Amino acid sequence: MPIVRLMIVPHPSFTQIAELIQQRLGIGFAMVQHTGSRAVLENLAKGDWAGLYQTLLKSPENSPIWQQIIHEFAIGETFFLREHRHYKILREHVLPQLIRHKNQTQQQSLRIWCAGCSTGEEAYSLAITLLETVPDLASWQIRILATDINEESIQRSRTGQYRDWSFRQVPPGFKERYFTENDGPYQIKPQVQEMVSFQRRNLLEGASLLQCDLITCRNVMMYFGKEQKAIVEDVLYSALAPGGWLFLGQAEAIQGQRERWITHIFPGAPIYQKPADTTRLRDTIQHQMLSPTQPFTKAHSELPDLYALAVEAVHEERFAEAEQILSQILAEQPQHARGHTLLASLFANQQAYPEAGAHLDTALRHDPMLADAHYLRGPIALEQDQLELATEALRRARYCHPGHMLAAFTLGMVYTQVGESEKATITWQGVLEQTYKTRPTALICDVSNISVGKLQRLLEARLGSWQDSHPHQKP
Repeated sequence: MPIVRLMIVPHPSFTQIAELIQQRLGIGFAMVQHTGSRAVLENLAKGDWAGLYQTLLKSPENSPIWQQIIHEFAIGETFFLREHRHYKILREHVLPQLIRHKNQTQQQSLRIWCAGCSTGEEAYSLAITLLETVPDLASWQIRILATDINEESIQRSRTGQYRDWSFRQVPPGFKERYFTENDGPYQIKPQVQEMVSFQRRNLLEGASLLQCDLITCRNVMMYFGKEQKAIVEDVLYSALAPGGWLFLGQAEAIQGQRERWITHIFPGAPIYQKPADTTRLRDTIQHQMLSPTQPFTKAHSELPDLYALAVEAVHEERFAEAEQILSQILAEQPQHARGHTLLASLFANQQAYPEAGAHLDTALRHDPMLADAHYLRGPIALEQDQLELATEALRRARYCHPGHMLAAFTLGMVYTQVGESEKATITWQGVLEQTYKTRPTALICDVSNISVGKLQRLLEARLGSWQDSHPHQKP
């Protein structure tokens, strides 16, 4: 899809430039198409695409021309305590475990790498979490290194100055404790600022800090190409000390060599750990939160309809944007069943089935009759050759919502796999009749971007094929 769309630009060097961007920055073709960045490249090229390609090929990433491109592609949307569920897991599970281990081994030191730190809010949030969690922190050796490929972001991070928008999900008293108000921006206090050092680094070039106890790399790899994603996962794994922890974005998941990680499934949040003993079998571990999750922000009734925006972003394959919106929804409304279900669909698309399953479990715990959640369990089970589980999930989806067209269509597919073609055709005929009564441009459900019209054409083709092979039977 992206390669075809790239050919809209009438010069083959544009494709070379896009490939070079992916090689240097990790960003895949889709990111070029879905952002408006092609206009930036057109402005830089000024009609000379071959010349721009040669300039980029010969220039380092800290050059002005590369930094202009990096600035365009950077996902700079961040704020303090973003994905507050992660900080809750840090305070209640990860840090206590690390502290116990360090005390037992008489090594009172912590090494933390915040990869893809953007403008610094996440790195300073980690420092504040340590201040609030680690007893006798003054007696510990703390190293927090924050890196980003964007030089402008690194410079802003070092100033430690932030405006109100960066504090939109913090608890009462947060700004007063850790910031002083200047004429305009809030200045982070030296006690926090001195805990963090910032460097401009490219993740694809290797680890910036070794023997890390904790790495955060959130919302960095969402638009990476497959090859670059594998490189970064290797970098992160090698940078962790045995027993070290990795936090990814809420809708991101390890893609390659999953077996070398221990996957910890917390409610709505998968966290990865490098085994302390590399000879042991890896596992997926389910956790419960130690205390109830309390949102920090304004009442639910005051929230805009963010969920509709998230659905739109998923339908248009703007997955990083969808993840950002869903993170905000679930931070403020942790019982938002549809939000968990939509996030599960992002994980399922990445074949991260344990993570998807965890979100679906949470969704159905809060809304047992949510048809989309039951439906999603069907394709996930099919991908793992679990036909009985898939059939049960799809039937439950139809029980919860008899008009769920995608559940019925998929159930028909299951019937064909088990040789029950007559059941399949009866099921599909019912869905087809339903499509004739529905607007063709309507989308069939939140977790799919298939339109009613497209489903109608699929059904007509399948039923027509069945009729051709059974000329004396009615479908």
